[in-house]
Amino acid sequence: MEMCVEMNDYSRHSISAELYFIISDDDIDSIMYAALNGGISRWCGSVQADEDVLAGCLHKQITRKGTLKLFDLTGEMARELTFDKFMIGLQRWVELERPFTVMKGVRLNVRDISGRAVGRIIQFALFNDLPFG
Repeated sequence: MEMCVEMNDYSRHSISAELYFIISDDDIDSIMYAALNGGISRWCGSVQADEDVLAGCLHKQITRKGTLKLFDLTGEMARELTFDKFMIGLQRWVELERPFTVMKGVRLNVRDISGRAVGRIIQFALFNDLPFG
């Protein structure tokens, strides 16, 4: 006679899944716009581009392969954000947090990314951690 074991709160199963998605330059620009307009204001006092920027286009520096210097609130310490660092920060955020949706199976829906999450993406890019929560 076989015994049947019922699933209960102590029976847990886990799976690991790989996620593939596409992010466009416009998506990255949207994330950077949100970051520069409040998403990083808790810990970043100012931002400077490494070269001349067209008025209103600071958020497009990363997709143009430029570098942004992000200064702490005291204005003394700066960290450089590049396209490669941004992509590493985004990947780390996706791997650890995943609070987003993917449209049509492959495109990241950036409208799902909150201001707090944007700040976390940039922190992962600059510090590989979340020193400011």
